[in-house]
This record gives sequence, structure tokens and C-alpha cells, in this order.
Amino acid sequence: MTAWQSFAIAGDQFLAAYAQLSANTPTSTLFNVGHAAELYPKAVAAWKNPTDDIGRKFGHNVESC
Repeated sequence: MTAWQSFAIAGDQFLAAYAQLSANTPTSTLFNVGHAAELYPKAVAAWKNPTDDIGRKFGHNVESC
């Protein structure tokens, strides 16, 4: 499995976890949606530049992807 596939699958898993939450868990909801929103741009960046270590290069700075 390539890096971009790993990021995309992890993003899908965070969205699936979000879909299973109730409305009474706003912190967990924001956590899951936030991580999915971070992982999808990383998946695209890793797809475009497969030789870079995107996870270490960008960290949590999604704007720089």
C-alpha cells in the first residue's frame, strides 16, 4: 500500500467514526472531522510527490500541503 492510499483510508476511517457518533459528543465530532480534513490533502500531496515523506514534512500544517 502506498502512502497516499494510507492517508486516504485513514481519512475514510475518521469519517466513518464521525458518522457513528451521537450529537452529544461535539469534541469527538470535531476531532474526527478535523483529522479527516487533514488527511485528505496529505493523500493528494503524497500522490503527487511519492518520494517525499509527507507525514513528517507537513505535520499538522495543512495549509502548506
